[in-house]
Amino acid sequence: MSTKRLARTVIEGGRRRYNTFERRYSHRRQRVHVRAWLAAVRCDPEVAEARAAPGMEPVYKDFFDKLAPAERWLCARVGRPWREVEGEILATFDTRSLPGRHIVFDHLLPSRWQTPREGWRVHKRVWFWVDAQGRLRARSPVWGKRHRRAEVPGCRCARAFVGERRVGRRGARLYWLEPTGATPEERYRQGVELSAAERAAWEALCEAGRREVMRELPER
Repeated sequence: MSTKRLARTVIEGGRRRYNTFERRYSHRRQRVHVRAWLAAVRCDPEVAEARAAPGMEPVYKDFFDKLAPAERWLCARVGRPWREVEGEILATFDTRSLPGRHIVFDHLLPSRWQTPREGWRVHKRVWFWVDAQGRLRARSPVWGKRHRRAEVPGCRCARAFVGERRVGRRGARLYWLEPTGATPEERYRQGVELSAAERAAWEALCEAGRREVMRELPER
């Protein structure tokens, strides 16, 4: 997804449900008052000179944000140094525009009351924080009374990192496995080896996420 499309998608969620109800309710109230005013004018035309027709009640706008695309964008950068990720955010999104400022300062970056070490959430699925080595980390909270104090690493970050591909391991070397669309046994074919930056991002992912998207390759 392009940057411009992502910036537009995040703020195109439409009005919140309660705000939509308020707007419809204000229209309904206006129609009732206008009908009463018209009935009074029919009985006494001088009423139109005494008072004008009722106007629309003001209803302030409150929009719903679609934050899942922005969360996936940040998930794809888990494991990288936070200084680089923060620089990429400020270089990629135009903070001179309303969509850019909204994404950067309201969602992608921690608020002014939080620090990167304390963590923040872009949406409701993943919790982001910066570890002691200065790298971006993420995990998904486990909801429910039985697991109220438990947390497991988020496998969504690993899936966002590989996309449609998988990672194959042969000994100590890691290779990209490209999708072919063939049978399940031949769904992927071996591609190029992971670069140093890609391998560093891979090793920064959680163990559960790596197991989910990794395939063992036979020794040659």
